[in-house]
Amino acid sequence: MKQELSSSCPTPGCDGKGHVSERYSRHRSILGCPLVKKRKLEEAEENQSAPKRRNQPATESDPAEEEEAQKEEEEEEEFLKEKQEDKSHRPESTK
Repeated sequence: MKQELSSSCPTPGCDGKGHVSERYSRHRSILGCPLVKKRKLEEAEENQSAPKRRNQPATESDPAEEEEAQKEEEEEEEFLKEKQEDKSHRPESTK
C-alpha cells in the first residue's frame, strides 16, 4: 500500500499557495506558510497595542511552585536581615 504524501500546507485555511520567502509559488509546511507569518505578525501587533496590566487575574498555580517562591522570599529576607545586622555591628571607620 502506497502512503499518499500531503502536497498542501497543514495550516487550517491555507491552500499551500505562496511562500514566506516570496521565491516560490507553493509551500508544504508551516515554515514556508505566509498565512502563519501573517497571523504571527498580527498577533504581535495586538500584543504591543494591548494595554499592559500590572495586576493580572490570578490563575491556577502549582502549589510546589508557590512553596518554592515563598522559600526564596524568606531566604532573601533572612539574607537582608543578616546583612543589615553585620553593618550595625561594624565599628565606623575613622579618617
